Amino acid sequence: DQFGFDLESVDAAFKKQEAIQTDIGAFEDRVRNVIDIAKVLEKENYHDIERINSRKRNVLMLWNYLLDLVKSRRQRLESCYQLQKIFQEMQQLKDYLTDINRLLALDNYGKHLISVEDLLQRHRLIETDIGLIGDKVQRVNSDATNFIDQVLQPQKLHDEEQQMQDGA
Repeated sequence: DQFGFDLESVDAAFKKQEAIQTDIGAFEDRVRNVIDIAKVLEKENYHDIERINSRKRNVLMLWNYLLDLVKSRRQRLESCYQLQKIFQEMQQLKDYLTDINRLLALDNYGKHLISVEDLLQRHRLIETDIGLIGDKVQRVNSDATNFIDQVLQPQKLHDEEQQMQDGA
């Protein structure tokens, strides 16, 4: 899957996924009709019922396989969307912190009492912003950690199962 490397690309992939799911949903009635016709033919003891049932099972198997693929792709797309959202928040935080660092690096201490008081007031506001940003950094870090645990945990279990099967 190639969903893109930014939130907008992943969002576009989501829209494509929705269109695909809508198209597939339109075929559900057709598949149901084929199954119903096969049941009617079986009920009426049609002479070639084994071949029809075989095709019916094949259609059902392929249909369920397609639905599983769509569901799996959607889950991967949702994970990618979550990841890109976390990356975007991290980038916004980084940009904001870079701006704050530039602002704090200035050597302007004021020339008059009024300008010094103004700078002190601005400094208090910056300290408040930094405190709020600290909370946001912790939240984004927690989101990232949860995402990693959510993605890596199933992979670890899959790898362990694979190792057990290979060893058996």
